[in-house]
Amino acid sequence: MIPFTQYIRPCGRKEKTGVERPFDIEAMANQFISEGGKFECELLRTNLVRLTASFVCDGEARDIACVLSSNNSELSSSVDLLVQNAYDFILGGKNDKP
Repeated sequence: MIPFTQYIRPCGRKEKTGVERPFDIEAMANQFISEGGKFECELLRTNLVRLTASFVCDGEARDIACVLSSNNSELSSSVDLLVQNAYDFILGGKNDKP
């Protein structure tokens, strides 16, 4: 399971949640997390889901990947894309990215 922090409307209260994905996707996510990354999600007023991966760069937490998704069967592939982008970030070197 990939851990996410979910922001709940209307006041942005945080809840821990998780998404089950295939082993290879979860392995990439766990590597990103072990390097210091985290995953977050929120349901926007447009009913789209905003998925983000953040990482501490130069002492400041920054979003390094963001995916917008419909809140339906598309969400699973959007999580996969987010995780792949986050994993590519750590492979490419943390100091080479924003």
